[in-house]
Amino acid sequence: MAMDDLMTANSEVAANPGLADKPRADEAGLSAAPADIRYAWPETMRRDFGRKIIAGTHDAEQTGRFSDEELARLLDEYPRSKLGIFRFPDHAEGPVRAEHGQAPDLTGAEILDAVKGGKIWLNLRAVNQELPHYQHLATSLFRQLEEQAGVKTLKNDMGVLISSPDNHVHYHLDIPKVCLVQIRGVKTVYFYPVGAPFAEPEQLESIALREQDEELNYRHAFDADATIIELKPGMAVTWPQTAPHRVQNGNMMNVSLSCEFMTAPSIIKANALYANAKLRRAFGYASRFPDAVGPLTFAKAVGAQFYKKLRPMAQKSPTAISFELLKDGSVRPLSAVA
Repeated sequence: MAMDDLMTANSEVAANPGLADKPRADEAGLSAAPADIRYAWPETMRRDFGRKIIAGTHDAEQTGRFSDEELARLLDEYPRSKLGIFRFPDHAEGPVRAEHGQAPDLTGAEILDAVKGGKIWLNLRAVNQELPHYQHLATSLFRQLEEQAGVKTLKNDMGVLISSPDNHVHYHLDIPKVCLVQIRGVKTVYFYPVGAPFAEPEQLESIALREQDEELNYRHAFDADATIIELKPGMAVTWPQTAPHRVQNGNMMNVSLSCEFMTAPSIIKANALYANAKLRRAFGYASRFPDAVGPLTFAKAVGAQFYKKLRPMAQKSPTAISFELLKDGSVRPLSAVA
């Protein structure tokens, strides 16, 4: 985000201490198209948004957009070089790192079959930016989220997640805010409280600096404090920024929309986190993720933006591609690929 945008974000926070921003004026008059997914959130959405885990409902099954045929077509149309293909080790304590893969020679239908028969997690990130016909779905979702939560969303990114039966996604967190929309299959999501010991400041800072991916050190004892939600088709959920979570699929292929976004306060907090990371490495300064946007947090965020302009961050994942996905869902180590 540019410095002017950060200043605008701070002005919005100051003018709206309750974070009850109005929806964007250029989207307020949009009419729903027949293929729109319609969302419903509880009456407490405005009060609790960003502070609590909130479950809602939707009617995506009415669109017919996520059949096997449509998913195969989506996989063919999406830029193959940007397709995230992952495998996760068995659920265990400690840091569990995903393996990254590729599938340059498979068709979309073959990739989908490999997901059904293997242990694969696909992430089609920013599909709304890559494929114009998904832009409408994203615009509609974020417009409805703005209206019902009373916020203005920024840096909107809708991804499509397609994952294997019984697949487990490791314990991790996201720096942006997230709305997860369950389309097909059933998955159980374990949410954990924000902050230590569930996510130590040093781990958060390493993620902010992109020294590592989003994985965290998991302990079985954390489950005593977990909020557990079984997500079924027709459900959606959003949760506080940087809340750790892990996911266990049921015994069927799962399809979800992972909708990442920022609000004015969350952008300022994310930049302050980046500043904390740099201060710790330079001076041993220790600070936790900010709970609110105050003068010190904003000052850190401004400093972080200046620093990023001087030394832009790396955009690639710190984890290298290590395998090639095969038709049957098995994988071949990249070193063995001719």
